[in-house]
Amino acid sequence: MKFLSLLAPLALVSTAFAAPSPGGWNDWNNALSQGDATDIVNKFITILSHSNVAAANATAQALIGDGFFEKSDSINILAGFPLGSTTTDGKQAYINGVLNAPGLNGAETIKILVSGNNIVWYWRFTAIGSKQVPVQGFNLFEISNKKQITGLYVEFNSIAWGIDTGYTTTDRNGNKLPLA
Repeated sequence: MKFLSLLAPLALVSTAFAAPSPGGWNDWNNALSQGDATDIVNKFITILSHSNVAAANATAQALIGDGFFEKSDSINILAGFPLGSTTTDGKQAYINGVLNAPGLNGAETIKILVSGNNIVWYWRFTAIGSKQVPVQGFNLFEISNKKQITGLYVEFNSIAWGIDTGYTTTDRNGNKLPLA
């Protein structure tokens, strides 16, 4: 009998630990569908490419939420910012930075994964700068209940990006990259 009296509280505790946390990785109450994730990524690509700046701005204003931030050591190392720091803080600062830079074209989606209110977009860009080296990376989007991007983590092959945008890069033997 004592064994059974221990089982009931244990079952309640394990249920509490398994319950989804609001706004966390497993926020299943507001979970995005694969269709939602694909739609958000496709809209985000139009912002990055911004062949029509006015349309891209309208899309960005609707898709990016208040309190937005971006973190990327790949960008930070190229821009000379401290590693681990926030790359962009604020919705309008991000939108202005993207829309005032040359558009990013040649986006290829390798995979889109969705979990709760988070999306991982694994991508390749084939038309950055000189187009010498395809750049591959991923974005982790944190999405609000309004289906807006509130947090963005970006990591990619910053050496390939640097080569394509004019950085001179050498290997440890002094050979200029890319070697291929």
